[in-house]
Amino acid sequence: MARVLQVIETLGLGGAERLLALTVRELKRSAHTNVVAHLLDEPRDWRRSIEDDGVAVESLGLPTPYAGARAVAGIRSLVARWRIDVIHSHLYYPNFYAQFAGWLDGVPVISSLHNLELEPEILLDNPRFTAGKQRVLALMARTAVRLARPTLVAVSEVVRASAIRRLGADPATVMTIHNGVDLDQAHTAPDVRTARRALGIPDAAVVLACVGRLVGLKGQRYLLEAMAVVHAACPGAVLLLVGGGPHRDELGRLAETHGVAGAVRFLGTGTALVERTMAAADVLVAPSLSEGFGLVALEAMAMERPCVASRTGGLAEIIEDGASGLLVPPADAQALAAAILRLARDPELRVRMGRRGRAIAESRFDIRDTARRFGALYADVVARRAATKG
Repeated sequence: MARVLQVIETLGLGGAERLLALTVRELKRSAHTNVVAHLLDEPRDWRRSIEDDGVAVESLGLPTPYAGARAVAGIRSLVARWRIDVIHSHLYYPNFYAQFAGWLDGVPVISSLHNLELEPEILLDNPRFTAGKQRVLALMARTAVRLARPTLVAVSEVVRASAIRRLGADPATVMTIHNGVDLDQAHTAPDVRTARRALGIPDAAVVLACVGRLVGLKGQRYLLEAMAVVHAACPGAVLLLVGGGPHRDELGRLAETHGVAGAVRFLGTGTALVERTMAAADVLVAPSLSEGFGLVALEAMAMERPCVASRTGGLAEIIEDGASGLLVPPADAQALAAAILRLARDPELRVRMGRRGRAIAESRFDIRDTARRFGALYADVVARRAATKG
């Protein structure tokens, strides 16, 4: 049995946050005890759900993710108060701070790597993240890894390869545990007609869904450009954009520029809204420029929805091109439009791909398997620590 402190930046609607919420819920059935700590107070979309599952949640209340001294001190305080055996951190800054806290207190650290923030593609359409800043972050991450010697867990093989290449990590210390989805929950979603009526969408419309933060890296600008082609060929098509972010107004202006403002709906955020939107959709579109895994594509597959996605990062490990979805080059609006139209015009193909996607999710990406692997890893780390002490 291990007492595990899960450390993450926020409890917002990102893939890492969703995976954490699902995993700690599944681990409630194990002998392990989890405590979740988030660095920033907001957003906290998943906090109530996690607490309703009987898992304690603590906020460090940092003013920004850069308050390193406070972060490390807060993590160390929680380690002492909850008598933590293992720290499991998620995403860049929580990983960095948790590794230093674990090194100072002699507590083993497991760090989950969800993104490709040290790869060149992270700089695409991302002017706030420069090559210079990336070099600094890489140096910081390599230093923390050398000191703390954490067990690194990648969400995909492409992220694992990046960690070995960019962090200089020993391949033996980097493992891959793919994200998982709640396969049962996919069957409890509202039916298509109910979901569309709740959103005010005609039953006969071809509905595209795109779920993700409204930032350059998620590639929505290319989807809006593609939507101009799609709408010209398929006037009844509707695009539902779920998510919030700094590019909301810019994307709204782009929709007007491309003449598709009437066919695009910005729905905002919320866990229930994501489920309703996915249920209403015929096709899930993931036009990201960089993606460590692509959990939303996997969730669509679990709901038997075909995907059109960029051939980037972990998306190519999830989607079987031509079988469960269609992969296109990133930042290529014309290829994106062609793939969407292929599915929009062929309902039978959508059904076949949706069924194949569900089969892939069932065979490879069940959250129960993900949780079991983490549970076994916690037990192994605790046992190795006890052996070294003995």
